[in-house]
Amino acid sequence: MARTLRRVPKWNITATAVSAALFWISLTVTAGIFIAAGKCSYEATEGLATEEGVRRLVSGLRSVAGFMSHFDAISAMHAHAHLGGVGCFTMLIVGVSYKLIPMFTLSEMQSRRRAALSVALLNVGLAGSFAGILLRSPWKLAFALVVIAALAIYGWELIAILQARKRRTLDWGIKYFLTAVTLLLPLSALAVVLSWPGMPLNPFTGRLENLYGFPGLIGVVSFAIIGMLYKILRRYAQCLRRVAAHIHGVKLREHTRRRREKVDVRKEASTMTRRG
Repeated sequence: MARTLRRVPKWNITATAVSAALFWISLTVTAGIFIAAGKCSYEATEGLATEEGVRRLVSGLRSVAGFMSHFDAISAMHAHAHLGGVGCFTMLIVGVSYKLIPMFTLSEMQSRRRAALSVALLNVGLAGSFAGILLRSPWKLAFALVVIAALAIYGWELIAILQARKRRTLDWGIKYFLTAVTLLLPLSALAVVLSWPGMPLNPFTGRLENLYGFPGLIGVVSFAIIGMLYKILRRYAQCLRRVAAHIHGVKLREHTRRRREKVDVRKEASTMTRRG
């Protein structure tokens, strides 16, 4: 993916968002490894644990576990989930839709500045939210509002794109995608509630967190992927049919030409035979 992005002839908003999503998913994997290392014990002193390479690895993992012991385990998992959910999935949805929605609705981006601002604020808000959630800082509410502002600007630009479209009818693929975007509204409200300073950790808060995570993954991410896949695969199938029809037409013309050449050769041979 990085090599493909390096070959992009003209850098645009979509390429920036995809690059940011790659960075955040890399950080998500790293954070996941750190969290897993922090939950393990490293007390083995026999067998394979005595090998030099394994000893160095265990020593490094023990250092990572010691570093992770400074953070609350639940907060670390929540911060990790936001890296993947917002940093990878939401960033890709926002960035790629700036390319695909105008393409599928016969429209165009209405404000590149607005689109760039939405991607920039989403990155800044996610970075602050990750640190705020991990450290249980009261600043996490402020950065949650930055993320919500980024999504609001994104929705503003998306509405402008749809209002300027030439294809007036929206098919089911676009409707699925817009349903995913609409679900960001209640999720944003829940994010504000859960980010509120002094929110107690009790069973009710845990249920709110489940209510926050489930629609995010099953609603926003799944609906957006299904909607875009419907459009992409349909367009891909249409291209394949056109290519197949073109190849069939070329082969048919070539076959017809060869048959005519054979007929002409036979006629010429028959004419020469009669004259002889």
